[in-house]
Amino acid sequence: MREYFDNASAMNSQVFLKGYQWPFDSRKAVGGSSIVDILVYIETVLKGRRVFLDFRENPEGFKFEGLSAEARTYLENSKALLPTPIVRLRHMNPGAIGLYKDHGIDITRQPLEVAVCAQHNNGGLAANLWWESVNIRHLFPVGEVNGSHGVYRPGGSALNSGQVGAIRATEFIAARYGKPSLDTRAAARAATRAATNAAVWLARCAKASRSWQEERLEFQERMSRAGAHIRSLDRLKTALPEARAQWRRIETEGCAFKGGAGAAEALRTRQLCFAHLVYLEAIGFALESGVGSRGSAIVLDPAGRRVHEKLGSEWSVAAEDESFRDRVQETSVEDGLTITHRWVPRRALPRTDAWFETAWAGFRNGEIYK
Repeated sequence: MREYFDNASAMNSQVFLKGYQWPFDSRKAVGGSSIVDILVYIETVLKGRRVFLDFRENPEGFKFEGLSAEARTYLENSKALLPTPIVRLRHMNPGAIGLYKDHGIDITRQPLEVAVCAQHNNGGLAANLWWESVNIRHLFPVGEVNGSHGVYRPGGSALNSGQVGAIRATEFIAARYGKPSLDTRAAARAATRAATNAAVWLARCAKASRSWQEERLEFQERMSRAGAHIRSLDRLKTALPEARAQWRRIETEGCAFKGGAGAAEALRTRQLCFAHLVYLEAIGFALESGVGSRGSAIVLDPAGRRVHEKLGSEWSVAAEDESFRDRVQETSVEDGLTITHRWVPRRALPRTDAWFETAWAGFRNGEIYK
């Protein structure tokens, strides 16, 4: 990383902020800590290299007094002005060392391999104000699978949304769906159809030329290249035809597997391949609509702003079109593989002049659940 920074202190400050600020943020791509994610992407995805974080010793040129005020203040307040990264980490968060060790990685003895990975899904299933799906009755997508977390997913709001959503969903279920409503015969027929479909597809896998591991690696690499935090229409123009071709191949030919556990992984690969295709289609629609760089992704655009003076002009990013903050993208799949997209108005924050006594009465007698 050193070659991208004028001095070691600037580099070390950004590395600190990367861990402190954590998620990739398009607003921090230019002059902020998300440049670290971009540099790691260049090394791992574009150059095919591996990147490591070494806690055992300080980087060359490390000085506490050279760190940014934010980094230095954090370490001072944590009483962590200690000799090496591993000593500082053990002082502030010993559980992290133990967590890696539980997974066979001893960061006191070896460097830690790092990459930019997807953790959150800032979208989900469309639901109403009671967290019930708008198109699958009796399904309550609570938490991150609900499309209410927003583009930036602020942690506290997301946690609150999940907790409040779970409570509201259970209250609504108790008030409206307290009696059994499942048509057991219809459910049995649906389960039989699904099992038959899976069995027919698994039978095709016996003659498949590629294993489920090979198929999964292919779309994982495609998503890293075109559907992660670095996006562009040019890459999607290549990725989408590839994704469609892979989905057709897996559907018609299956993918090879061994044993019962392998069959489960093959079925999972089939579903993941379909999901990755829909995600890429949705990303393509958003980019063609002109949303620009926002949330956890930047959109490369030669006419945009350079993210770093030591990166080429190809690393220029489109600005966000803030008008899309008032709209939500909805993507649906019908008739097998008919994927449609639309923008719908964002629901406004509720404003009410309800009087406490009448509102409380409506809650007590269950009128709010109608």
